Amino acid sequence: AAVRPLHRAPPRGAARGTPRLCAPSRATIRELVLADVDAAVELDADAHPATLWTREQYAAEIECANSCALGVVSPAGALLGMLFMSTVLDEAMLTNLAVARSVRRRGLASQLLDAALADAREAGVRLFVLEVRQANQAARRLYLSRGFVQAGVRRGYYQRPPDDAAVLLLRCADEEEAGAPPEGRPPPRRA
Repeated sequence: AAVRPLHRAPPRGAARGTPRLCAPSRATIRELVLADVDAAVELDADAHPATLWTREQYAAEIECANSCALGVVSPAGALLGMLFMSTVLDEAMLTNLAVARSVRRRGLASQLLDAALADAREAGVRLFVLEVRQANQAARRLYLSRGFVQAGVRRGYYQRPPDDAAVLLLRCADEEEAGAPPEGRPPPRRA
């Protein structure tokens, strides 16, 4: 049976680390904090043993004001999945999505992705970019199911094991693109 995402964005101004309900098994999605760095390194070693980030990279991403760092945490406090995304203006780049091997195929990656996309859209992001291994069919299916399209290929992008990266994009239509100016702004000038 398919798992429905149960993510509900916290109210604006909610404190970092505010949990959100997430199925299955009563896990929660919350923002990661520095205390999660060691668990993130362990999860990365389990999920992506060939492309590990360092402890310092995780700490920097968690502390960065332009970074979204979400985790799925079990009721016992174990980090089951994580997602990192960097934003600049109205663009976001998904840099890391990982789920522990022991809990894969339960909808956790879908819920993390949906939560991050919803939060980013609310913050004004209109373009999402990511790279994914060509051989990672499960991840590619997930991204395509959320509206991402392949925009290109980076040959030889991954080294261990060697693989190309599919470059995927998701563009979000907004009022301006649909022809209506955002509230409080005059229509754009046409040349």
